[in-house]
Amino acid sequence: MPLRKPNVYLDGKGELMRDDPLAPDDLFLGDSLQQFYGFTEALIRSQLRAGIRLLDVGCGDGKLALTLLRAVPLGSVVGVDIRERAVRMASVACNGSRAQFLHGDAQDISYLAQLGVFEAILARTSLHHFRDPVETLRQYAALLPRGGKLILVDIDRESACYSLFGFPLTLLITWVTVLKTVGWRRGCSAIQGMKYPSREWQRHRAVDMAHRNKIGWYRFVDIKGKLRNAFPSGVIGRLAAWRGLGGVHYMFYERRRDA
Repeated sequence: MPLRKPNVYLDGKGELMRDDPLAPDDLFLGDSLQQFYGFTEALIRSQLRAGIRLLDVGCGDGKLALTLLRAVPLGSVVGVDIRERAVRMASVACNGSRAQFLHGDAQDISYLAQLGVFEAILARTSLHHFRDPVETLRQYAALLPRGGKLILVDIDRESACYSLFGFPLTLLITWVTVLKTVGWRRGCSAIQGMKYPSREWQRHRAVDMAHRNKIGWYRFVDIKGKLRNAFPSGVIGRLAAWRGLGGVHYMFYERRRDA
């Protein structure tokens, strides 16, 4: 299916006009950031059952989806990501398994609806990039069959580890993780790119900050109430990993028979 590209604009005041900018491929560092949140894998696996079909939105290079496919084991998995480079990497890694990775916009619900029925939809560290995360989650839930699961795991800037150690140490450990994962050459190149950011990077970060200020997606204290209102029967919580200093909030929602 062809990708439907979103309109990529901010107004003169830096406000969101419509949709978010595409994540620039030159910022994609393989699965390094996903590995940073690897401690959430057991949490996600606890919500899945063998034989189901899983949709992984913002799948990156597909490592998490493929791990879940084999470990649960899932019946099949479809990953969707807006970054062409990520999808190419995922498609190579799947190596004929029961996995398919597509270049598409996970905010386009009509596009996702054409992919068939999924018993579970997973969004790990992807929804905070979306223009309206809570409304997108509502629409994801509507795609599920009765008894289907919606699994959210995303960044929490107010976890115990962030509060205790503070931003500088957290940033340092993040970059150590990145360097160990992708190597010194690629890692240092990425750091250099942060020092002298491209226009695409600046625009991407501007939208992230707009989300943080207007939606509160990075702060558990702000997002918890919104999730409770949207998914009153959902299980909502917060998790921090001391080893990786990666705090997250999570939500598990099951579409009930009467929903």
